[in-house]
Amino acid sequence: MNGVLVLIAAMAVGAGEIKVHEPTGRVTLSAGADDATMKQIPGEARILFMLSATNVSGEGLKELARLQDLSFFRLNRTAHGDAALEALVDHRKLRKLMMWSDTGITSDGVKHLATVKSLESLDFTDVPLDAEALKAFPTQVESLTLQGCQVGDKGLAMLPHFPRLKGLKIKDDDQVTEAGLIAFVNRHPQLEWLAVDVTSDRFLTSLTKLPNLKSLWLSGEPISSKGVKSIGHLQKLDRLTLSFEINEELKARIQKLPNEKLNHVSHQGRYIYLDRRAGLR
Repeated sequence: MNGVLVLIAAMAVGAGEIKVHEPTGRVTLSAGADDATMKQIPGEARILFMLSATNVSGEGLKELARLQDLSFFRLNRTAHGDAALEALVDHRKLRKLMMWSDTGITSDGVKHLATVKSLESLDFTDVPLDAEALKAFPTQVESLTLQGCQVGDKGLAMLPHFPRLKGLKIKDDDQVTEAGLIAFVNRHPQLEWLAVDVTSDRFLTSLTKLPNLKSLWLSGEPISSKGVKSIGHLQKLDRLTLSFEINEELKARIQKLPNEKLNHVSHQGRYIYLDRRAGLR
């Protein structure tokens, strides 16, 4: 871990540099990196982070095709995202893909992911996605993040069914409502974790249909007493994160949650200690 931290700190010094952390196979490109920098990436790289504001062109992104050992790729604020996705079509080890902010992705680029059968985790953050792009998502993914993508309920409905999906994070999207999330949850009863901005009673009641739910992160409006009761029925829940204001009465009810496996409850970064003796009434 210390080695990784040293690597990140060193990157800030020289714009356009490439830094390699050999023990992990992690390569990081700093701001100012260009097509020539891409050619310097070792072929055995397993993790590649392209950070904000690189000058890599679509032609330069074709270098990704030779990095066949990549298991994790993150593109951030670098245009020509479609070219990057096209260069990944023949990859057999890529498991995690993150596309963040100003990457110029379209449905044409997303369609290339259908051939990347090893892909398990998709993270699109602050990336506009149209209907055709959403329909083209690879169906084998186990983890899906759509943060600030403004897909709304209509977009959620256009996503394909993901038979292996274990977790969904959809946040910072004011067009997503309880109706859209309930419909998605009903299609994916195997979900093990959720991170959402909807806290209505109806939505929280729908979560009782998820027998394997282990982790829940809720933001938005404070939950009601009825919502707390619904959470109390999640038998496998072991982690609960709350990102909204709670009063003393609500905190007291949360402290009495009866979930036997629940061992981590936090509110805005602070632990809430449970009183196992009391039970929820």
